[in-house]
Amino acid sequence: MKTSKTNYAITKKGQLMKLVREHYLRDKVFSGIEHGYLDLSRSKDIFIFDASVWVSQLDLVQNAPLFQNMVILQSVNEKLKNIDQKSYDILQGLAEGTTFREAAAKTAEEGTQKEPKNFYLFHNEYFKETFCDKSNSRNMLEWYRNKVIKAISWYHKEAQKHNGKVIFVTDDEATFGLAQESKIGSSYLTSDFLDKFILKNADLYDFVGNFGNPATGDSMFTEYKSNQEIELGLKEGLFFRGKLNIS
Repeated sequence: MKTSKTNYAITKKGQLMKLVREHYLRDKVFSGIEHGYLDLSRSKDIFIFDASVWVSQLDLVQNAPLFQNMVILQSVNEKLKNIDQKSYDILQGLAEGTTFREAAAKTAEEGTQKEPKNFYLFHNEYFKETFCDKSNSRNMLEWYRNKVIKAISWYHKEAQKHNGKVIFVTDDEATFGLAQESKIGSSYLTSDFLDKFILKNADLYDFVGNFGNPATGDSMFTEYKSNQEIELGLKEGLFFRGKLNIS
């Protein structure tokens, strides 16, 4: 199936130029379950994160035993590349396309005790059942949300065929609301998800990232010392400001 993508660009002369590109949609795109990229024999839970959650909780995903099967939506992956290149690069290394059997063999060869984690990149924008036309959205943010929800809705139904369960986590309340309305597996805001599954385990505290709102300065943890106390302590010689060098 063939469709098209239309974009607009401004030329050097200030003129508006219309760009139309052909976009081919496949009749079948694999979910990753049927070809062994996900291992539902160890865990029936399949986690799908929004882009901002990958940025803040990537360390947690790599270290918490809870996360065995992770699906990365293509739409989320592309947004992640735009907002945090470092997290994007790390995630691409994790989702390098090995099956869980190959990952298990590699882990055994290296002599590590951690069970291999399974990451699968789902190409939702090239699949006719999950493709979301931009013309149905009022703006780019709404289009992104619609793409994510449509992809998860399909994946939820596919996972059920294999007795799997989709768990979606997002920082965005509007996306969370859409997920709730669509009744796609289990959906959580990051704060609720961490409170229910992670924060009861003290060993994982150090891996939990700050998911507060940068615009308001909100933080998930109470400050040990306020900025005013720190500045006062520095002036009175109670504290010393050092340099942190990280290579």
